[in-house]
Amino acid sequence: MNGRTPKPHCSGPTPKNSAWTWPGTTRMSRPKQPRNGIRQDIADGKALGVTGTPTFFLNGEKLTLNSEEQFRNLLDDAAR
Repeated sequence: MNGRTPKPHCSGPTPKNSAWTWPGTTRMSRPKQPRNGIRQDIADGKALGVTGTPTFFLNGEKLTLNSEEQFRNLLDDAAR
């Protein structure tokens, strides 16, 4: 892309086309190949041990969290 966010057609969904479409596409059109950036993101996540979302890292370390309070305490400690 050229760095701009594509804008949907302003007509909106209709009974014939129940989903938004981008100019020049149809509801069922898909790229022929996955984008390399997506493949790289997946590889990066696997290399870092990401197994689901959300996955949090703090100062380069993957966090294993048991509660929101624990998360807040870790953030507070790191900010000091």
